[in-house]
Formats: sequence, C-alpha cells, structure tokens
Amino acid sequence: MTEEEIELCLKEAKADILGFRKGEMIFNQGDKPRYITMVFLFLNHDEYANYACASSPSRILEIPKEYLTRLGDKPSPLQNKMLSNLLTIFAERTYYLNNRLQVLSCSTLKQKIARFILQNMNDRDRVTLKMSREEFADFLNAARPSLSRELMKMQEDGYIKVVRKDLIVKNLEGLKSL
Repeated sequence: MTEEEIELCLKEAKADILGFRKGEMIFNQGDKPRYITMVFLFLNHDEYANYACASSPSRILEIPKEYLTRLGDKPSPLQNKMLSNLLTIFAERTYYLNNRLQVLSCSTLKQKIARFILQNMNDRDRVTLKMSREEFADFLNAARPSLSRELMKMQEDGYIKVVRKDLIVKNLEGLKSL
C-alpha cells in the first residue's frame, strides 16, 4: 500500500498508535482482544491466554477488530487491500513455519542441514545464507560449533562446498538420500 492509502485506511478504520514505556503492560492474560495487535484476534477466543509487556519503549498500531471482521455488504477497497495483505503475510509466515518444522523434525543435524539446503537452494544448486552462522545454528536448534563441524564433514564427504555464506550442492542425490 502507498503511504497515502495507509493513512486513508487507518483513518477509515479509526486506528490509533499507542506508546508504551519499557516494562509497561500492553495487554494482560484474560483481557478481551478488541484490536488487531496480534493474530490471536482472528482465533475468536474470548480472552488472551498470555500477556505482552514492552521490552523497550514501543509504539503499537491498534486497528479496531470490527474494521477487518465486520465487512458488511460492500467492504471498501482499502479494507480489501488490507485483508489481502494480511492474508499474504499469514500465508508467508505459515509457509516459513512449515518449512522450519520439516527441518526441525529431522533426527540428526546432518539431516537438518540437508533438508534446509534442499528447501532453499536456487536453480544453480546453491543456498546463500541470509543469516549469520550463529543464527543458522539457532534456526537448526544446534550449537554453532556443532554446525560448523557438520558443515565441514559434509564438505569432506562431497555433499556440499562451503564458501563463506554460500552452500553449494555437489551431490544432490546424496543430499536427498540423507
């Protein structure tokens, strides 16, 4: 959405931006969701099962629940665009989490790495990591030294070649068999 569309949409929705100090409660367990502050709103639960506290000074956009859940006979083009954007974000997040679940469900670190590479390699049989080695280890639920050791072992075994942030597939069938 353009900045102008966003401003018009927020006016139409009667949205508000709230400021919170560090340590201030955003919502408490048991509060009733009335605003789009998290996906929980779309679950149609009567109250929050958890709480949120600002870990640093924060500003939160609150969009009244009714703006996106009670569309009436003819939703505005801005409502449609916002809903479409939200659905795209939810779909992308679901896809990411599903892929991560597939990786984490592997029993060995070697299998996790192989699954990650197979899910993310481009048409040149290469994965360029968009995260640090530490973040990659966290993503795989492994210690960084263990990840580095396993990457080097997979390189020695001829599955991949590691060049800085690039993991280059050398034995595609071997990776698939893992």
